[in-house]
Amino acid sequence: MSLTKKIVSVAAGVALVAGAGAIAASPVSASSHKALPKTTGKTIIDLKPEIAAALAGAGIGIRATAPATFVTNPKVMIGFPVTGVKGNGISHSGAITFYSGANTTGVTGENPIITLNDDKTATITLSVSGSPIPLLYTKHEGVKYSSWKIDKSHSKWVVKRTVALAGDVHLTTNQAIVDLLNNALGTTAFVADLGLGTTRTTVTEIRTCKKNTTAACKAAGA
Repeated sequence: MSLTKKIVSVAAGVALVAGAGAIAASPVSASSHKALPKTTGKTIIDLKPEIAAALAGAGIGIRATAPATFVTNPKVMIGFPVTGVKGNGISHSGAITFYSGANTTGVTGENPIITLNDDKTATITLSVSGSPIPLLYTKHEGVKYSSWKIDKSHSKWVVKRTVALAGDVHLTTNQAIVDLLNNALGTTAFVADLGLGTTRTTVTEIRTCKKNTTAACKAAGA
């Protein structure tokens, strides 16, 4: 069994986080109305300079697969676009890969889902070889919601609001996952509960009203 498959096997039995489905509204052709919007936003992980330097010094590289982004100037930042919101989950697209000289293929995590918890933490689950792995978590100061606003400029009225959260991002506390990640990359650079930096997420959440009435839109935003 490959080390990547072992990571999947161990994590699957430990703490799988409920997925959140993507929400997307299909454009509607109407000469007098705009196309329906969809939920948008982005999550940015800002790595601490000392963490970025330590990983580089240990021979660990990072690369992103679009639409995720990875930049190193002026700061080391990883970005994932938001694709939808459902319940307490925020879905994203894109992938990030950690690789090394010992494993140039690396370990890739795709389509992150941020699951908000009641204790002002959030779990960041990534898909590794098709299985959800709770690789990261955040300690945040809370989530800020704007009020719902009705948008009547579409063939179907919608309500929308912004959701913002920020906090500190850490590697999982699950030692088994950390050990297997280190083994997969031939390193000892990763430590359980390692503080990696900060994360911030901003989302414009969209919901379609069942009817083009104020009452229906208020119900959609309830």
